[in-house]
Amino acid sequence: MTAAWVRGIAVRRLAVLALAAGFAVVSPTPPTPPALAALAADTAAPELVGVSFSRARVAVSGVRLVPVVLRVHLTDESGVRPVLSPEGFINSPLARIERISGGQPRVVSAELALESGTSRDGVWSAVVQVPSTWHGVWAVTYLTAWDVAFNNVEVDPRAAGMERRLRVRGSHRPAMTLRFVPDPLPAGAPVTMKGRFYYRDTGKPIRHQPIFIGFDNMCIEHAAMPNARTDRNGRYSVTFPPESAVALHCVGILRPSNLSFYPDFIITKAGHPQVDQVQ
Repeated sequence: MTAAWVRGIAVRRLAVLALAAGFAVVSPTPPTPPALAALAADTAAPELVGVSFSRARVAVSGVRLVPVVLRVHLTDESGVRPVLSPEGFINSPLARIERISGGQPRVVSAELALESGTSRDGVWSAVVQVPSTWHGVWAVTYLTAWDVAFNNVEVDPRAAGMERRLRVRGSHRPAMTLRFVPDPLPAGAPVTMKGRFYYRDTGKPIRHQPIFIGFDNMCIEHAAMPNARTDRNGRYSVTFPPESAVALHCVGILRPSNLSFYPDFIITKAGHPQVDQVQ
């Protein structure tokens, strides 16, 4: 078995795996033959060693946020590598936490960064800002990671005997309304969206609260920043041009997202205006 033969097999294997995964191979400096041989020999996916939350219970009220660190211990022969998805939206390693009781089902994803150790044996983490609207019990239900040799692991930690739960006691929780005025909207008319933010338990307004208002892909893509504020009665109102009538409209109180290309919210609502087509 010649070195050239080993090098050729390794290069072909990496190229096929990269294409299958939807990733582009970028190698400004060609790997040395020993490195290529080592990558070709690595056929094992990253191994999940442990999962933990920095705290098991959280009490949070109103529009406050409590930081909780999600940590994942991974090992791999060639090393876990941060990878951008084929769509360029979500990075890996990636974990998902899911509300399993105490409220409506919800899944939140978090991109992980190397916190300690090495890519071959290290702890990857994310700071998750927990709001009161997460009242209930949450669990880590999914993890995915790639290594340098393009091996991938997708696992539910619970199936590996690593069930980790986060219990959230949320109080004085925010609520909100959204409506379009008039409804239905006359064809060709501007779109006015309005509503109110308030506390569910008392009905009192959430005054002068920074909020995000958007439409179309602004609601689900890109990093969002507050662009409006409620008034002293917790109310908001915004008017969009007529051409926006066909798009999704959204409004909410942002929380720091754990995904680089998607916004996340403490509370949000979205909808499409109904347009009266009768002239």
